[in-house]
Amino acid sequence: MLVPFFAALSSLCLMTSTKAQVTPSKTANFKVRLREAENLGRVEVFYDNQWGTICDDNWDNAEASVICKMLGYRGYSVAMSRDLVQRITPATGPIWLDNVECEGDESTILNCRFIGWGNSNCDHSQDAGVICLGVKETTRPPSTTPAPTTPKRPPTIANCIADNSVRLVGGSSLAEGRVEVLLGQGWRSVCDDNWGIQDAQVVCKMLCYEPSYARAHMGGEYGNATTPIDFDDVSCVGDEQRLQDCRRKTTPHDCSLVEAASVSCLRDTPTPPPPPTPRIDCDDEKIAAIFSRAEEPRLGMDNLGVSSANSNNCGVNKREDSSSVSILIPFIGCDTKSETNDTHIIYSNQVRYYVPPESSVITRTTQYLIDVHCVIPRRSDADKDFLPQKQTAKPQFGDGKFNVQMLLYMNNDISNPITQFPARLTLGDFLYVGIRLVTIDGTLKIVVPECKATPTKDPNTTPSYDFIKNKYEHVVY
Repeated sequence: MLVPFFAALSSLCLMTSTKAQVTPSKTANFKVRLREAENLGRVEVFYDNQWGTICDDNWDNAEASVICKMLGYRGYSVAMSRDLVQRITPATGPIWLDNVECEGDESTILNCRFIGWGNSNCDHSQDAGVICLGVKETTRPPSTTPAPTTPKRPPTIANCIADNSVRLVGGSSLAEGRVEVLLGQGWRSVCDDNWGIQDAQVVCKMLCYEPSYARAHMGGEYGNATTPIDFDDVSCVGDEQRLQDCRRKTTPHDCSLVEAASVSCLRDTPTPPPPPTPRIDCDDEKIAAIFSRAEEPRLGMDNLGVSSANSNNCGVNKREDSSSVSILIPFIGCDTKSETNDTHIIYSNQVRYYVPPESSVITRTTQYLIDVHCVIPRRSDADKDFLPQKQTAKPQFGDGKFNVQMLLYMNNDISNPITQFPARLTLGDFLYVGIRLVTIDGTLKIVVPECKATPTKDPNTTPSYDFIKNKYEHVVY
């Protein structure tokens, strides 16, 4: 008997979560919650003494991360697709927010842009949702009040008395800004014609700042002049005690207020190279961090590593070609950590990346520690609209899937799978189905809610033969 068949693995439903935003008015008792589960569901916000929802127009991972942060979660967060949100019992309250736009680093949804409270053209079929995949903090979240910043303090000259006939204005401190000189007629600005480092050194010296850190800037760096220009074509040697002692044009100047000379006497802290942003792949049960050589042409395999002390013997591999350098970290071993929630399994590790120093007398090596993650859905529906989050100098994520093998057997000891198709069976013979999760992670289980055989690839055609009807759980071995 010829038995054509098609096996279909169906999945459990996945619930979704949404996020909301609030404004300063009527928000004394503002709250955010997820309707369905603790870490996922439709986002609801309490505003003006009433719970409401958020429309999913422009909704993405940036907004989801803000909502999850407000709920105390740290780590990866994703926005849910509309079809998953619709599986939750529909909301009945107002839709408070629409067209919400966040950068992702806000501490509250109140700081994101939106079109106003209650201004929406959506219905509840468009409610937004989120999944908080990170770990929930057990301690009180940090204050959202910015910490006070320490003002820059430039190096000064010992036992020096500042000359009050010069000042710097328009900068973030008294040690930087547009140069103004006090003359008989009052404060006057300096034109940037021929303005250079020697001129800037004299100004810094007059203010008792170390002249070796002086930097000269042209017009516009600290805004336009607000006082008349009376100094033009200034030319200092560098050893003058006052700017007034330097040579300058005595005839009428030809400068406008946009040509104001400026100076910084602050120590110039070298800016480190931009942080690397690897692409993350999650194939073959490995976290693959792939770094482009377009960002750092000198990058080689020796510049990448992991935090594990025994990285040379734990299965880490490295690859390189003309365009990229990659490091591949196994899901099991090498201090890779795994975390499981209701919807996903997250494998995490840390890549050490250092930028090779340039050849010079003094070299500086910049090292980065980059958190890398592979996020794998536990259910086949869980990866809809689930995209890796790309954040500069933030943890890097990739999404992946496990491999599942499905084999047919003529005997119940499942020792010899059928390899020739179509398979011919005698009427009354049994056909055995084996489903195996191919993984090195022995802690995982496979759950198959339903499996059926049909004459065509359409699972709704008849006749239909149930192989598995009620969820059957099999421990991987």
